[in-house]
Amino acid sequence: MAIAGRGVVKTIGFYLLVAGLPAEAFAFKDKQPDDQIKISHNLLSSSGSVMLDYDQYGAFYDKKEDESQQHFEVRRAKLGFKINSQGPFKGEIEFSYNNEYQGEEELTLGDAYVLYQASSVDISLGKMKEPFGLERQTGSSKVTSIERSMVTSAFSPGRSLGLMLSREKKRYTLALGVFQEEDKTNSPQAISARFTRTFEYAGQGQHLGLSLTHRDLKDQAFQIKERGEINSADNIIRSAQFNANNQDVLQLETAWFNEKVRLQMEASIASVEQTSGDDWLYSGFYIQGSYFIKGGFYRYKKGTIKTRVHKGAWELVSRYSGLNLRDNDIGSEAAIFMLGVNYYVDKKLRLMANILMPEISGNTVNEDQSGNGVSLRAQYVF
Repeated sequence: MAIAGRGVVKTIGFYLLVAGLPAEAFAFKDKQPDDQIKISHNLLSSSGSVMLDYDQYGAFYDKKEDESQQHFEVRRAKLGFKINSQGPFKGEIEFSYNNEYQGEEELTLGDAYVLYQASSVDISLGKMKEPFGLERQTGSSKVTSIERSMVTSAFSPGRSLGLMLSREKKRYTLALGVFQEEDKTNSPQAISARFTRTFEYAGQGQHLGLSLTHRDLKDQAFQIKERGEINSADNIIRSAQFNANNQDVLQLETAWFNEKVRLQMEASIASVEQTSGDDWLYSGFYIQGSYFIKGGFYRYKKGTIKTRVHKGAWELVSRYSGLNLRDNDIGSEAAIFMLGVNYYVDKKLRLMANILMPEISGNTVNEDQSGNGVSLRAQYVF
């Protein structure tokens, strides 16, 4: 068994220490005329999470081995602070540790932005999620599966540096931004946008959304590589590799929900222009359903579906995802069926289990395509 995360013991310990501090440790104190101290708990708030994962999988998920593999890792840990001022300015900064692949540890800056709330539009400046996709906009500690779908991972951009204009209302959201992936001269740049609309009636609702992104890839090497929804697995689902000028991605999203049931689907299509002028076309989709047996319910808020749970809640989840990275007779085409269950010990601690059954065709990295995958997670949020 491979064990990852030893290098972040001090980091995790620091996170847990912060979680145990009283609220007064983060409060601002104001001197009052009568010499009494008033503590404002709302100006600065903190939050965080720690995720411990165990994966076991067969030869399908490993490009070298034919036998079952096992991995234990500290998958992710986050510590964030929000400034909740009474005026139009707000802010957020988040420190994030990620174990992206079998011991490749990163301690990075997550969200780090300033938000100005004008009368008709919000203006965000800094590092933030690009406005794209329902599953991507749902936080990692809030998604119902252990890993997001391979479709979201392949096509949805993550956090970038940029400027974003947004408007969030009860029934719709609209966001548009310009971004640069990293603070480097030749880093890819993008324009991304997302629009959502919801219709609620008689205790249920329907969500519709559209996301677009145009990305200037700066003639750099391009290849989509996916691990089949298991973080510690190899990149066994791949597209062709080539230098690319730009990429355009269109994604449609829809969801239906009531208090106990949530069904959602997203479909993506991506066009990539090679520096030679050739075009490559890739696509993917997923369909996911979840159901609270007891102790929880779903509700909608500003473009995402939120989860509310009580102690002892049980949730079932199932997903089918398909990813086509094959064009011009090069690349892979894969599908994964996932079954999962979540148990909420309380509002802070969640235990998760996923079983994944994959299929692949086209170019593969391992002749032995047998074996399924199992992922387990213990997640603590504070």
